[in-house]
Amino acid sequence: GEASMSEYTHRAEELDGTSIGNVISFLWKFPDSNVCAKVIGEVRSLYISDEGITVNLTGNDAYGETTEFVLRHDSEFGYKS
Repeated sequence: GEASMSEYTHRAEELDGTSIGNVISFLWKFPDSNVCAKVIGEVRSLYISDEGITVNLTGNDAYGETTEFVLRHDSEFGYKS
């Protein structure tokens, strides 16, 4: 197959405890408006369930505040260096 040029080369099902402290990036579609945004944040905690992977992310200088996202197991994401 063709090499993917996507920066989102991982699947959410790969996220686990070792992902905490890493900065990840993924595309997020807001449910009501279908607006698409690029999310970048440091993984502070995650919870894996049948429905998906719940990640709590924080940005630079957020002083501990986090935002929660639920990713499908097959959602694509990338690690930011």
